[in-house]
Amino acid sequence: MNPELTYKPTDAFAMLSLYPNHVISSALQSLRDSGVVVKTKTGNDRKVPGRNFMLSD
Repeated sequence: MNPELTYKPTDAFAMLSLYPNHVISSALQSLRDSGVVVKTKTGNDRKVPGRNFMLSD
């Protein structure tokens, strides 16, 4: 994991774009099912693709 200060969305996109969409979707669903990644609701109306999830402890 990268600290937020060094996270570069364009680099993450470039790395993930090497994989087919079904592989990414399956991996994300697996992380959701196991509780590693959880979707949170914020009062923020601003939607940023790929940034609406938090890792659980």
